[in-house]
Amino acid sequence: MENTALKSLLHSYQYDLPMTGDDIKQLRQLLMDPENAAQVDTWLMEQFMATHKEYISEDADTTALFNELRPRLGLAPVAAVNKKSRVFRLPGWTRAAAAILVIMTLSFLWRKLSHTPVKSPITAAPSEVLPPTEGAILTLGDGSTIALDHLRDSTIKDRDGNTLHAEKGQLVYNAGNARPETTLFNTLTTPRGRLYHLILEDGSAVWLNTASSLRYPSRFGSASREVTLSGEAYFEIAPDAHKPFRVVLDKHISVQVLGTRFNIKAYGEEAGIQTTLLDGAVNVTSGQQQLRLAPGQQAQVNTTNGAIHFVPGADTEHAMAWKNGIFRFEKASMHSVMQELSRWYDVNIIYEKGAPLHKTFSGELQRDLNLSQVLKGLSTMGIHYRIENNSTVVILP
Repeated sequence: MENTALKSLLHSYQYDLPMTGDDIKQLRQLLMDPENAAQVDTWLMEQFMATHKEYISEDADTTALFNELRPRLGLAPVAAVNKKSRVFRLPGWTRAAAAILVIMTLSFLWRKLSHTPVKSPITAAPSEVLPPTEGAILTLGDGSTIALDHLRDSTIKDRDGNTLHAEKGQLVYNAGNARPETTLFNTLTTPRGRLYHLILEDGSAVWLNTASSLRYPSRFGSASREVTLSGEAYFEIAPDAHKPFRVVLDKHISVQVLGTRFNIKAYGEEAGIQTTLLDGAVNVTSGQQQLRLAPGQQAQVNTTNGAIHFVPGADTEHAMAWKNGIFRFEKASMHSVMQELSRWYDVNIIYEKGAPLHKTFSGELQRDLNLSQVLKGLSTMGIHYRIENNSTVVILP
């Protein structure tokens, strides 16, 4: 027999109708009740078909595809409800979590599982705050600036005679033959809500996260390679034993490498700088202290006192989550979670008096979701909010 309360609450949740805290609590309880499993599965299938009706081919085996989605959405048999979802998982959640978040995850999983060509792109409503796009601002050594957001297959010449090629979210340097008397420094800046990929003239690659900047010479000297980072970036450094690569983070903190892969998180508004090594070796220096890292290790530098904290068994998946398209939180504070969302979606965060700043979060969310989808997921953990003018998120008591 159909549970009318569950049907009504699912309808309210799906269409963003007003719901009280008690309504959300009741919905979660009903979703976790095994007696409602068949009704929930039916609802999920309806949403699956409705969400993708515009680009599911007529001969597609939708039942088979949906059955492939079921375990990834946490819809395993009751005896196996502890199996984790690949898309969103939080401790203590069972099939209820996936059911309540199915609308936001179906599109991602469909792209992964379906081999049917998409007939038309999925577009968000104008009122949605979208995830980042590829874009950056290039400031050349002479002070001129170039917006790279919409450049496609474009060539730029700098005053040092280098050729810069901008295409599909990346900027590639090709050094000219001339050797200028003075080296000019360029700066690549990603605003909030933008990402970019840079290939330096030595072949080293840098992926800049949102709200980050990299200052670098238009061409490296004969003895060293040095860049300055603010924000977060993932590096893949071209090896050159005769020209060590150095990343300067402030006047006291730097990372020196020979040829390696690593991630540095160095946002000025945060109290620490994290260097996580994936391959090779790096030396992290803070004042008079120096720490050598091996793959799988991390150095955390306290920017207040300069102390280096060594993490021998670092969570490299956590450090690389942003580049792999995932929000990954491990007992993260409300402030750090909202700070991450602020940079990613280019929104401001306001906390009303009484907002639950003590809450912590552990789990994963895809970064290709719209802001409202992410906040809706967090709301199931008791976070109340409103979005103002698509530019401000207000956290409510």
